[in-house]
Amino acid sequence: MDYKNYLEKKEKGNAEIITAGGGFAIAVKKFDQDSGDPIAPEITSIDLETLQKEKKDLQDKIADIDSVIADINTLKTS
Repeated sequence: MDYKNYLEKKEKGNAEIITAGGGFAIAVKKFDQDSGDPIAPEITSIDLETLQKEKKDLQDKIADIDSVIADINTLKTS
């Protein structure tokens, strides 16, 4: 999922988080290319637990990168 794209569309009023089927989804407004009239939105389900795991995995990766950077900086100052 492209979170930045979602946030940009949300800022313009073209996307939102909705409840769907006991869970959550992202609804993105769609428009007819010829007339510009609204058509059925694109609905993509999202799972909070999956998002939280993805966030944790990214935080762990950042911590690993920070450790490698610290090792390099230690060598640079030696």
